[in-house]
Amino acid sequence: MDILRAIKHIRPNVSDNKIITQDDGNGPYILHWNSDETQPTKEEISAAWQELAPIIPKRSKEGIDLLGEQLVLERIERMKTKQQLDQIGKELVVTKLELMQLKGGTSA
Repeated sequence: MDILRAIKHIRPNVSDNKIITQDDGNGPYILHWNSDETQPTKEEISAAWQELAPIIPKRSKEGIDLLGEQLVLERIERMKTKQQLDQIGKELVVTKLELMQLKGGTSA
């Protein structure tokens, strides 16, 4: 159960930073409630989750692994692009200095 999602479903105006949840292996629960709104009961949270669970997309381990792999590949591509842009920038500076020297703007 995604307890925070269930809580937000029944108490949409409560900020995430007003709620601390925990799961010690026996299921999630509210550890700390710091809101003026009434803290939902376990029954209310469970009912909200029963309503939400069928409509929340399931995440498979394979899907998460695939997403993580895609993110790593995208990051590598961004790093390569940044390196290429850095190299182009350096080459442009050298070219600019050479042009200025040819025009007599600066001396080497």
